Amino acid sequence: MSSPLTVRMDFFAEMIRVKIFTRSALAIAFILLYRHFNADTARCDPSVATIARGAGMNVRVAHKAIRELRESGWWEVRICAGTVTKFGPTNVYVPLLDPLFRRTGVSHETGVPHRADLSPGVDDPLSCGTARTGKRKPVTILCAEAFETFWQIYPSRRPHSNPKEPARLKFEAAVKHGLEPAIIIRGAENYAAYVASYIADPRHIAQAKTWLNEERWADYQEAHEIPQLRAGMI
Repeated sequence: MSSPLTVRMDFFAEMIRVKIFTRSALAIAFILLYRHFNADTARCDPSVATIARGAGMNVRVAHKAIRELRESGWWEVRICAGTVTKFGPTNVYVPLLDPLFRRTGVSHETGVPHRADLSPGVDDPLSCGTARTGKRKPVTILCAEAFETFWQIYPSRRPHSNPKEPARLKFEAAVKHGLEPAIIIRGAENYAAYVASYIADPRHIAQAKTWLNEERWADYQEAHEIPQLRAGMI
């Protein structure tokens, strides 16, 4: 389905008119619609770090604004479990340009069900199976797969302790609060690169559960970024 610029302009104008979106959400919607929108596929695929940078905000604010867009029913925000890069599952942002899609949950052009029509126990924003067949992975399965990817990437503290189960619980809690697993995984990869370059003693590598609890993924969204140390941070 082709989506010309005029359709996107009308969509964004309507987002402003309804007065339900924060400025941060509108800023991100603008970046997605006018910088990253693929007119042929009607979707956007940038990383959250790229979106945040384009909108002039930090990653934490971007996460909240993206969740606002997702929960509004005006945007689909998904992660394709079947498309996994070295950074983890791929982010997908789809504006529901068809007003009928937003009102009824089904597009008269594509027939694709809105996330409100999914069967119980399946959380669409965190899964991305085949939309036309309705085959989507439950959040628990997607979380498990994403966490294993994270665990493989996270730098080893051997021979020192790094308990896996507490880290898994912290990972799942972050995802359940609306954070995309790909963001955590990207941060873990960049942290691993930082550790390889600057930390010789594994005792100085943070335990994964601590790293997750303190949301340090936000400090490592850029590959060559060296964050300033916060108080008590190793």
